[in-house]
Amino acid sequence: MAYQKTTWVDHIVDPVTGDVVQQGTKVTATRMNKMEQGIDDAHALTEVLAQTVIGSPVISGLKFTASESGLTVYWTSGVAYVNGVRFEVNAGSIKLNPTQGQYIYLDSDGVVKNTTSQETADAKCKLWYFATDASSIITSIDGRNIVSKDMFVKQTEVATSGVNKIARLNAQGKGAFSVTGEAAGTQANLDAHTVAADPHTQYALESGATFTGSIKSTSFLPFIVKAAGRKSWVIHKTENSNDFVIAPSSAVDGEDWDWTKSFTFTETALHVAGRSIDAINELALLNGTKISETIGQRTAINAESDRLDVVSENGQRFILRAEEGIAAIQFMNFDMLGINKTVRSLKDANGKFRQVDHYRIDGTTLFMRTTLNGTPDANGNYPSMTIKRYKNDGVTEAISVVMPLAYDSDGDYTSFG
Repeated sequence: MAYQKTTWVDHIVDPVTGDVVQQGTKVTATRMNKMEQGIDDAHALTEVLAQTVIGSPVISGLKFTASESGLTVYWTSGVAYVNGVRFEVNAGSIKLNPTQGQYIYLDSDGVVKNTTSQETADAKCKLWYFATDASSIITSIDGRNIVSKDMFVKQTEVATSGVNKIARLNAQGKGAFSVTGEAAGTQANLDAHTVAADPHTQYALESGATFTGSIKSTSFLPFIVKAAGRKSWVIHKTENSNDFVIAPSSAVDGEDWDWTKSFTFTETALHVAGRSIDAINELALLNGTKISETIGQRTAINAESDRLDVVSENGQRFILRAEEGIAAIQFMNFDMLGINKTVRSLKDANGKFRQVDHYRIDGTTLFMRTTLNGTPDANGNYPSMTIKRYKNDGVTEAISVVMPLAYDSDGDYTSFG
């Protein structure tokens, strides 16, 4: 609703007769409050127009340079707007955070600040983007929206033809304009272009597109993948080398790239989080497979490719064997029996020891126990033997089997199993 003005008139009295010549407009609280409200509404409208029309551009200066070494960046003095509010900014410097992607922006209080959130920087006056490692700057991108003061003209300077007149925009930033003296055929070409199935073949569609040629980018952050509620990924081309890096963000929906979890492709190798993978003939890993490296160990796959041996230099041997016939996997830890302590016990009436204990290198931890079972025959021989193997604690059984024993006609042992 348009502001309803109040017409104010003076109160005039004839100085001779004292008669009221003109009744003046009375000053009341209602009328004064109406005036105050109108002034406040005008200020609010001015602020909205400034934010909408002017926004947050840089008018001059605020160019950033980085120190030759270290994490400090410097900017020149300049003039910029933050949501329609004008600031004159003095030259200064700011120290960046290590191993982080961060945006430098001018806040609504006129102070230059840094943040890892692009959304925060875009909401104010975004200036520059920097990516750092532990001690230096690896990427810098100018993010200023620079507007020349020559883009704004006074109403009296608008040409009669209207060629330098800015179109009036609605709340959605859309508007309409017309150019007088339309060339013959322009409307027909426009109509044909509008009804075409794909009128902009040189551009990618917002959802779905097929590219038939190469996509070139000169940006050091050419491609960022973001999905709501998930961590982001970036493809990064380093500024001072030929390396190519893929890295995740540290936070959900963020752009604070975690370079310590990156894949780096160099001209000769692939590096994963700083570790190099070179000279690999073939590597096939199933879902959930984990391979770790321990100092003093070496690994090998046997010729039949059904067993993985990990042998340590202290004499212990770890065997991982996958048996296809029973669809089972066994994991054992044993010492070379030739150098271990052996103790015999449970001697029977025939002078045979029914139990034999084998210990690990430490001499106290039980590795294996064999026990003769059943009733001995005329020669004092037992029909079977129980074999038990123990885990590293020497108490928990790992394997327990009963094996039959065989003898010849003289009563001599020939085999078991």
